[in-house]
Amino acid sequence: MYRLRGDVLDYNPDCVFIQYAINDAFSGFTEQQFKKNIKGIIEKINENANTDIILVTSDYIGDNADNRQVEGYYHQLSVLGEDYRISVALVHEYWKKKITDGIPFESLVQYDGVHPTEEGYRLMAEAVMKLFEINEKDHDV
Repeated sequence: MYRLRGDVLDYNPDCVFIQYAINDAFSGFTEQQFKKNIKGIIEKINENANTDIILVTSDYIGDNADNRQVEGYYHQLSVLGEDYRISVALVHEYWKKKITDGIPFESLVQYDGVHPTEEGYRLMAEAVMKLFEINEKDHDV
């Protein structure tokens, strides 16, 4: 949070994306500590800027123990989205659907099985854009 002013707020953004990084689940922070940190970032932004905030989950990393651990952190973002009435781009769910529909998981991640390829980033962008499509429909007259 110490970099929020210089890296974000000083630019007077119209919209701020807060993305959960998968490695946060494995860096020693509990889900509650993670939630508290993200809550602090949201509150600092709300206190210092008139900007929209979008919470973003990361990619789906397969049906395995690591993904089950990550899901808890994704859930915390959803809770914060509800608490603060902030949109949440559920990238991991979008990826999972695309994989179920036939896109090979291996085409979406680099050799480490986590970091997205260009195609993976494209799907991330699509998942975020879905929020704008929904909001655009809500505001049609």
